[in-house]
Amino acid sequence: MAKFGQQTLFIEKHLKKVEYMKEKGCIAVDMECSAVAAFAEFREIDVFHFFYSADNLDAEKWDSRSLGNHDKLEEKDKIAYLALKLAEKISQK
Repeated sequence: MAKFGQQTLFIEKHLKKVEYMKEKGCIAVDMECSAVAAFAEFREIDVFHFFYSADNLDAEKWDSRSLGNHDKLEEKDKIAYLALKLAEKISQK
């Protein structure tokens, strides 16, 4: 069971980090790719990261956008297809 005081502290730290990153000019925050990159480096394999904006936490109200639902499926398929084709071209060099 988590204590709410710790959760509040987490949110406060998170908001401070968001402001710090914005000051540094960052437009997005990666939450998973660093672990994959570390694994790929350890295993000495190539890895390609492609970013598709899933949601927006930097607004007054959370913007969930469309990644977590069935909206715009054809558009999502095209993005995935283009990402794979780009990875193929990069890996051939």
